[in-house]
This record gives sequence, C-alpha cells and structure tokens, in this order.
Amino acid sequence: RTSAMLDESDAAALLVGVEQASLARDLLRQSGDALPPYALAVVSDVGTLEPMALPTPSAAPACAAGTMVAARSDPVYVMYTSGTTGRPKGVRVTHGPLLSRTSWMGRAYPIGSSDVVSFKTQFIFGVSEWELFYTLTHGAALALVPQSIVGSPQALARSLVEHKAAVVFLIPSHLNALVEPLATATAASVAKNSWWPGKGSGKG
Repeated sequence: RTSAMLDESDAAALLVGVEQASLARDLLRQSGDALPPYALAVVSDVGTLEPMALPTPSAAPACAAGTMVAARSDPVYVMYTSGTTGRPKGVRVTHGPLLSRTSWMGRAYPIGSSDVVSFKTQFIFGVSEWELFYTLTHGAALALVPQSIVGSPQALARSLVEHKAAVVFLIPSHLNALVEPLATATAASVAKNSWWPGKGSGKG
C-alpha cells in the first residue's frame, strides 16, 4: 500500500515516526542497490529528523526560488483510502474548500494567539485538517498529543488540563469516556469548545 501511494503521488519525501522505522527499512530493501526517488527520514519523539536515504540529484524535484503562490484549485494534499478493496485511491483536497471550511470555523468558534488546540488525530483522518489548519490559520497554538495518550481517557484528560486546551475535537464515544476523567482532573473549564464531527457540534 505504501509503495503504491509513493509511486502514484510522486512524493519528494517520506517522513515516518519511530514506530514506523521498520517500514522505512522494508522500503529501502525493496529498492535494492538503488536509492529511492524520494528523501526518507525518521521523525524522533522530540521532532528531530534522522535521514535514512536521500534521492540522487537527478531524481530530486527542482524547486524555483521565490514566493510560492497557490490558487484555490491547487491541491493541498492527497488522502488515500485504506485499499482494502484493491489499490488505494487518492482523494485530492484543494485550497478552496479547505479555506472555506477553516474560515467558517474561525467565525463560528473564534480562537486566537492565547488559545491552545489539542492535536490528537492521525493524518489519515480528515478531522486532522480541522485541528491543524483551523488552528494555525487563526494564530492559535497546537498541543501535540501522542497516540499512546489518545488511547487512554485518563491520560488524555491530564494532557488537556496540562496544556490548557481551549478546543478539542471528539467523537461521541470519546466524549463520553472523557467525562469522568476530566471531572477527576478538575478540568471542567478546559474545553470551551467541544466538537462531535458528523454528529453536530456544541459548546461545553
């Protein structure tokens, strides 16, 4: 699946977490003696990059100097399906719809430089774009939450309290599981906005 996505997207770089380092090594083995046509690096827990492979100069994409200007129809990213029914299918998201969405969210649920948003959703899910782009385009800060914490209501509640999170995106089951841990953590005022993607939204 990963190889298919890399081939189709013509990616210039592949960044993997420490837990995916074995995947990176498998990809290198598949390329044999040849270097892959993309840069490959592992992102450590503290955010540093540890290069595993760099593309040959001829394979590296050419980048022109100067200011980059994007049109509403230009792609921001491509998100792939799981591929369980065959070859993974890429969905291209352009700047226009993403800008419209984040602008509406900023008007409906204003945030600013004094606010913190909990970034807990993996990039393979669409909600991650709300957490990421909604936050950064309105000047707020992101609190990065490791997946090991996301899976524990008690640990997630403590993280929300510690970072003074103003916004957190939750599905109903996660919200229900957090009620008691948040009360235990004396976090009644942690989230001024709570979101339930696809199920409506409200302020708590």
